[in-house]
Amino acid sequence: MSFFTERGYAHRPSLLEGPNYYTWRSRMRAFLKSIDERVWSTIVDGWTALVIDENEVSRPKMVASWTVDELTILNYNSKVIHALFNAVNVNQMKVIANCERSKDAWDRLQVKNEGTSAVKRNRLRRLLIDFENLNMHDDETITALYGRVCGISNECFALAKTYSNIGLVRKVLCSLPQRFMSKVTTIEECCDMDVMDIDELIGFLQTYELNLKRWDKQKPSKDLALKHEQKKALFEKIVVLTTKLTEAKAIIDKLNVGSLKLDEVLGQEKSFGDRYGLGFSPGTSTSNSSAWTFVKATKTPTEDVVVRQATKKKVLENHNLFSNVNHNANNGFSSKRTWKPKTDVNCFVSHTSLLAFQNDLWYLDSGCSRHVIGNKSLLTELESVDSGHVTYDDGKKGKILGKGSIVLPDFSILKDVLLIDGLKTNLISISQICDKIL
Repeated sequence: MSFFTERGYAHRPSLLEGPNYYTWRSRMRAFLKSIDERVWSTIVDGWTALVIDENEVSRPKMVASWTVDELTILNYNSKVIHALFNAVNVNQMKVIANCERSKDAWDRLQVKNEGTSAVKRNRLRRLLIDFENLNMHDDETITALYGRVCGISNECFALAKTYSNIGLVRKVLCSLPQRFMSKVTTIEECCDMDVMDIDELIGFLQTYELNLKRWDKQKPSKDLALKHEQKKALFEKIVVLTTKLTEAKAIIDKLNVGSLKLDEVLGQEKSFGDRYGLGFSPGTSTSNSSAWTFVKATKTPTEDVVVRQATKKKVLENHNLFSNVNHNANNGFSSKRTWKPKTDVNCFVSHTSLLAFQNDLWYLDSGCSRHVIGNKSLLTELESVDSGHVTYDDGKKGKILGKGSIVLPDFSILKDVLLIDGLKTNLISISQICDKIL
């Protein structure tokens, strides 16, 4: 139901705005009757302008020749027209602006706002459906529900559909929610539904509604218990997430061990072949070739150690891969470091591609993730690989043909060495060595 700020007064009728037609019609009828009962009769019975016949020709009767009773009826018609013109808005005024008879103006307003017979039937059908589906909302009061019931019943009454008092009483009882069920049961058992007035029923329900509100205030709030349950559930979620985070950190730490070991190895700046400090044990070497012989540190190195030292220096100087030589005391040398100037040294893997291909030449590469080789004849236990590739530093890719093992002099067996198509350089992956050690 729509409510409008425009109200009717004893000296002024209410304003018709369209949706409030049924309310306006009732107020307008009361207003016209308050002026005079015969004013309203001009709408019910109608008024016709007086005519006279002269020589079989009809013409309007002059006002000067009207009787007192005829003038009185004319005044009643004029009062209705005046009241209607001042009780409608601009859009409604366009419909009755040319009307001189009060009944014609009233009928036109009725057709405009109620519609034709077909429109009335459809509107009545919609109202009947709304009445059958009417239910009280959870946050609605008894007063609001009663207002909706009266609004629908009044509109139905305007369309020639009348609801009896007992029908309204039963509809209200059926529309109540579960919190009113105890009261509904009491009313049905203790009262005669056939004689109960709708206003009496609404009074009972309003009293019960007030008691419900008072009881709700006295009951302890459920919000505290709800908040406690929410906090408990949140705490349990935090514990589960914390456990998962700890497990994830442990997994990440295991994955980072190889990288940390690699950083440690590179930070020691060890020379080629010096494997002490990396978990190396001389007695566990599996190489069948000439093995290293470790002796105690002496001021005068042995002949065998001097030969190996000269060989190592020659390899380093020929290929310009290192900028300093670190002699460990465990190899029989002094621990003093000798620094060499870095002159025209290119420490990139691509630099090795300029050298002639040598089967026995290997390079330690900290940027290579796997051991790789290009010569198939050096591999043992070769297994073919149907798919896969490696990516070089310049973005180019090489196809993986297989993988196997290789035995290097003075070194342990290298396993899982990838055979790459067209590779001209043999690379030893430092990160793969560290992973194997772990």
